[in-house]
Amino acid sequence: MKMLYLDCSSGVSGDMLIGALIDLEADFENIKEKLSGIADLSVRNVKKAGVNAKKFDAKFKLRKRKYVDLDREIQELNISEDSKILARNILRELALAESKAHGEKINKVHLHDAIDCIVDSVAISLALEDLELMNEKIYCSAVSVGELAPATLDIIRRNSIPIKFTSNREITTPTGAAILSNIVTEFKDVNLIGKEGYGAGEMDLERPNVLKAILGNEMVLLETNIDDCTPEIISYVMERVMDEGALDVHVVPVMMKKGRLGHLIRILTDSPEKFSRILMEETGTLGVRVLPITHRFEVDREIEEVTIKIGNKRERIRIKKSKHGSKPEFEDIRRISKKYKKTYREILEKLK
Repeated sequence: MKMLYLDCSSGVSGDMLIGALIDLEADFENIKEKLSGIADLSVRNVKKAGVNAKKFDAKFKLRKRKYVDLDREIQELNISEDSKILARNILRELALAESKAHGEKINKVHLHDAIDCIVDSVAISLALEDLELMNEKIYCSAVSVGELAPATLDIIRRNSIPIKFTSNREITTPTGAAILSNIVTEFKDVNLIGKEGYGAGEMDLERPNVLKAILGNEMVLLETNIDDCTPEIISYVMERVMDEGALDVHVVPVMMKKGRLGHLIRILTDSPEKFSRILMEETGTLGVRVLPITHRFEVDREIEEVTIKIGNKRERIRIKKSKHGSKPEFEDIRRISKKYKKTYREILEKLK
């Protein structure tokens, strides 16, 4: 399952969020095309306090317009229904905040930088859709803030967005807060390893005025109890799930209810639906438990290839190396042993 984590330790704005997703390879040309009749969009590479980032820009005529007119304009765009719903919800969040700030009914509210509101709400929706994140989990850090506009403060309060004061500048905007209120699953720190994208803001500060987005996969532990499969079937299941791309699999002997002896099969994976289906197909189990993995500590390691000589032939073996030692890849040793009819130990000796 895909997962997105947003690090808002330098604040958040619409252009920062969009720039970060474009840096994660969301299709900018598609965004530009869909909004071509509304604004002239561009994206450029910038550096903020030493950090390379994408800067998303939009050129348009500044003017105030009613929320209801802007909402109607989004409905008329040639975009998917999912993108329309999200963009309209973001726009409505902004309108509610402005309504409260100015003491007006929502259908009477005029939004300042009206076109910018449409651009940011639609662009973020298209970017999330392109990255296939519309229905995935999105986590976010506590949001750094400084000076708060009344609309920003209202959105933060109504949506219980956790904040921390780190600046005397307006580093979090109403649009940024409105977007977070509509896309974030939960505000919490997540240790996620994956592709990183950086979106730049307008300001030049002592710390990088960038928002970092990390796109990765959520790892889960699948487990099921089996009491009516032979060891041969269980061995085959283990081999199949590893061939299909599971991160790890292990089987534990267990005593089940009524004294029945069975096995607990556990699979570490980022594709729970796929491997749950395999377990059900191969073992006949009626259910698979999905357990979240909150942390996983990994040693930094690298793969190095070495060449050994057997007779007048050369074979390559991959070696996993870390600061704690090294270990040859089992499958390489086994393949070479079978090919040359040598024992496993004989091939290992060649590495010394």
